[in-house]
Amino acid sequence: IRVETDFRYYRNLYKTNRLVLRFYAGVGYPYGNMKVLPYEKGFFAGGPNSVRAWRARTLGPGGSSQNQGFQFDRIGDNQIEANFEYRFLIYKIINGAFFLDAGNVFLRKADPLKPNGEFNFNTFYKNLGVGTGFGLRMDFSFFIIRLDAAFRLHDPALPEGEKWKADVKQTVVNFGIGYPF
Repeated sequence: IRVETDFRYYRNLYKTNRLVLRFYAGVGYPYGNMKVLPYEKGFFAGGPNSVRAWRARTLGPGGSSQNQGFQFDRIGDNQIEANFEYRFLIYKIINGAFFLDAGNVFLRKADPLKPNGEFNFNTFYKNLGVGTGFGLRMDFSFFIIRLDAAFRLHDPALPEGEKWKADVKQTVVNFGIGYPF
C-alpha cells in the first residue's frame, strides 16, 4: 500500500518572476507475505526532481551513511520533501532559478544495515538533507530544458557537529526536461 500527497503553490511576483513552493510526503506499507516494499514501490530522494544536491537514490534513509564498506540504492518506506524556488527571466527564452530543497526517505522500522534510517517523529527533522543552488532553463514554450547546479548545506549522513557545512566542492549538476515541480 502506498499513499502520497503533493501540495504546490505558485505565486506570481512580477510579470516574469514567480515563487514556487512544494511539499511532498509519502508512506508505504508492505502487506500480505511481504516484509518490505517492492523495490519499484519504495521511495527515493535526490536527483533532478527531488533534493538536487544529491544524485538520485543517494540520500538517506534517515541519517545512515555508506561507511559500512558497500554501496546500495537508498530507498525507504516514507518520504518527506519541501522545495522552494524563485524563478525569473534572464533573457528572452532563458530563465533562471534560485532554489532550496529539503527532504529525505526513512525506513518504517530499524535496520541494522542502515543505522539511524528509521522515521522518528521527535528527530526526523535532524535527518533532512538540505541543499541549495541555481538553475538555468531554456523555455521553448512546448518544452523546457533545465540545468541545475546544487550543493549541500546539511548532510544527515555526516557525524554530529559536521552536518551543517556548505560544501561547494561537491556541487551536483542535474539535467532535466520540464520543471522539477
